[in-house]
Amino acid sequence: MIVTSDWMKQHPLIGVVGFPALPGAIDYRGAFREEFIQRAIADAEAYAQAGFDALMIQNVGDLPVAAQVGPETVAWLSMLGAAIRSAVALPLGVCVLKNDGHAALAIAQAIGAVFVRVKVWVGAMVGAEGIVQGNAREVLLYRRAIGAEDIAIFADVHDRTGVPLAGMTLEETAHEAVWFGKADGLVITGRNDAETWEWLQRVKGAVPDVPIWAGGGVTTRNINRLLEVADGVIVATAAKVDGQLLNPVDRRAAEALNSAADKRLTH
Repeated sequence: MIVTSDWMKQHPLIGVVGFPALPGAIDYRGAFREEFIQRAIADAEAYAQAGFDALMIQNVGDLPVAAQVGPETVAWLSMLGAAIRSAVALPLGVCVLKNDGHAALAIAQAIGAVFVRVKVWVGAMVGAEGIVQGNAREVLLYRRAIGAEDIAIFADVHDRTGVPLAGMTLEETAHEAVWFGKADGLVITGRNDAETWEWLQRVKGAVPDVPIWAGGGVTTRNINRLLEVADGVIVATAAKVDGQLLNPVDRRAAEALNSAADKRLTH
């Protein structure tokens, strides 16, 4: 399916609600459940008040991550996602690092989320974790098995935290992600502004009928330009206090991003 939900038709801004290290992670320091819930709701409300269109929860503090997360991560992300859903009426997505599409779908179904993001969908990438292999077939089968085919899958193409193991071009990988992997949308993130801009144009040319998202490195300076090609943007670091990924959301920074995105007004 190609996603046609109303919230996706307006060049949306998706704000990442990223959590400090959760139980089971190397850096977990014993924070209480209530602290996590308060942080999650505060971040989600800041994005909503700033005019963002959707949210995505992510275990950003859990580095280094396992190929497949433990049940404690699924449980905590489900609990925190449900708390956000009860407080903020925005579409919600899930990304479970590094590449656990099964866990992401299970969480998304449990909390009523509408999409998941999977970092390596087809092919294979080499990163700090070693070789991370695409899992399109397995995740698609799992989505069918649990009756979650209404949840969209946004797949990264050449995730910037690694390099392709084989010599497939960006365009070939994008095509395979949609044709072989049946992804509902693609996420593009280069290592810098110029590369992201170039990659967006190349992928949009290769699969013009598929939603394409800018997946990182978005700032007030480049958001308008990115939206000339991208169908939407995923924002994390630029919306955080002092521009630090693990900090809480800074509502004024989020508002500045929304104000800068005037391309949305002309589409």
